[in-house]
Amino acid sequence: MGNAATERTMTSSPLKNKVHPSIKEHLRRQGFTTEQDIQQFLFPMLADLPSPFLMKDMERAAELIAEAIREQAQIIIWGDYDVDGITATALLLLFFEKLNIAVDHHIPNRLREGYGLNKKTLSEIAERNDRRKLLITVDCGISNHEEIAHAQGLGFTVIVSDHHQPPEKEVTADAILNPKQRSCDFPCEELSGVGVAFYLAAAIRSKLRTKKCKISDSCEPNMKSFMCLVMLGTIADLVPLTGINRILVRAGMESLVHDPIDGVVALLETLNISKDNLNAETIAFQVAPVINAAGRLGDPDIALKTLTCTGSEAKRFARNLVTLNNKRKQIGSEDLEAARSLCRSMTTEGLKALVLKGPFHEGLLGITASRLVEEYNLPALVCSSNQKNLYLKGSGRAPENFDLFSVLYSCSRFLDKFGGHRAAAGFTIKADHFAAFAKAFNDSAALEIFNKQHNNSILVDKMLTLPVSEAFNPELLDNLVQLEPLGEGNPKPLFVDADVRFVSKKNFGKNGEHIRGMLRGKFQNIPFIGFNVGRHVTDYHDNGGLSIAYCHMLDTYNNGVSWKLRIEKFLS
Repeated sequence: MGNAATERTMTSSPLKNKVHPSIKEHLRRQGFTTEQDIQQFLFPMLADLPSPFLMKDMERAAELIAEAIREQAQIIIWGDYDVDGITATALLLLFFEKLNIAVDHHIPNRLREGYGLNKKTLSEIAERNDRRKLLITVDCGISNHEEIAHAQGLGFTVIVSDHHQPPEKEVTADAILNPKQRSCDFPCEELSGVGVAFYLAAAIRSKLRTKKCKISDSCEPNMKSFMCLVMLGTIADLVPLTGINRILVRAGMESLVHDPIDGVVALLETLNISKDNLNAETIAFQVAPVINAAGRLGDPDIALKTLTCTGSEAKRFARNLVTLNNKRKQIGSEDLEAARSLCRSMTTEGLKALVLKGPFHEGLLGITASRLVEEYNLPALVCSSNQKNLYLKGSGRAPENFDLFSVLYSCSRFLDKFGGHRAAAGFTIKADHFAAFAKAFNDSAALEIFNKQHNNSILVDKMLTLPVSEAFNPELLDNLVQLEPLGEGNPKPLFVDADVRFVSKKNFGKNGEHIRGMLRGKFQNIPFIGFNVGRHVTDYHDNGGLSIAYCHMLDTYNNGVSWKLRIEKFLS
């Protein structure tokens, strides 16, 4: 898809780039064994992106959209309320806007409508006018059998673009875009929803270039201008940051500097985050939760408007979004404490999963589940019982190497509906089935953990030996930047030093759970920080000989840029 074989997402010169021995070993463990493998990984090329038409039904979908444009049909984008769905919706809205084609959109209210298509809203859209209608779903639709049949009965042509696991029975949409579907030759099954939307937009552009429906150069969208949206949604949705996803995300990070979208820049400025030193961790933990807050609290259009508006409007919506996120934090804090209380009241010995129900905020179930996973290192399902009907809504999260979707599938006899992937899932269950489901899920989780124990090798097996005195080697630090985006499928290098000495240390946090200070180096002292490891420090003396697992952290606090080490665990 690139314009030339030499087109790259980063401007460094890869052929002469030096790779630190520790980084070479880290990449070897990830399967990159030759010099060419390493260079291609460190310097991904836009030219290596595959054709959108390799995806099953893409030709059909592009033709249907081109036909709808020629016939001036009403085009409706139906999105989802999480970061992936909102960025996918924003991408297609901006794409059609660039083409001077008016389209409508709908993102469901999470609290009133729930996930995916719904018949009531589809009927309301059909009643507004007599125009022919084309419905394009993004990040949803793959399991909406009844709703799609209903839409088609109302006269809609339906294109499903989704990336979630398809059900056994295929929906009856006029075209289905999903790299996970059977007989799809697209070389990456793990695209995000916004990744599928990006490829759809690229295919539409290609189709409109034909003589049949020619567009002028002045309004032909530059696909690079949407890359930062692809970056946001891809990182936030926890898909593997390798292969095609790595190319897309790296290009998105570069586009923030050279060709940014106003709304994304406005949001970063409001959050006091520099776009010049952005990494995947900052996106995942500081930016994505803010975008998600709108959907979680039932107002996803605030996030959508932030990403699609320009100038002062984008800044105003960005401020509103941050205010909404602060409200989300307060509610989330109260829910987490309630969940902890439930966990303390349970007999956790022998449990292989946490399955809770309580008066939790429906929009924050996933966040609460994520926090429990962090604290207990167990898969966690959190259900909201503040429903007036007989059903509970639930959300689940899982630790590394645990396939949440497959375990949930094994218990699906208890569920009204469910969906998701390895790391996250959502479901609905009858209240009367909760106790039996909780036991079945725990039993299935125990079997999953037993079968995967060979993947859960002790932490030391994953680490590279590197004294902290050598941790700030310039070549190594350059390579760490080049490894970005780090995250799912592309882990941050983890190092071990078995002889660490504190120069200074100080606990911080509400209960002293965190620690920061200086470690003894060879020529200079090394700044460090450690989250949720502060309680272990009192077990160690100041006279040295400590063994730690650590990684690197680029600190951009107050717009400064400096490296420090982050202690992940005290080993002895």
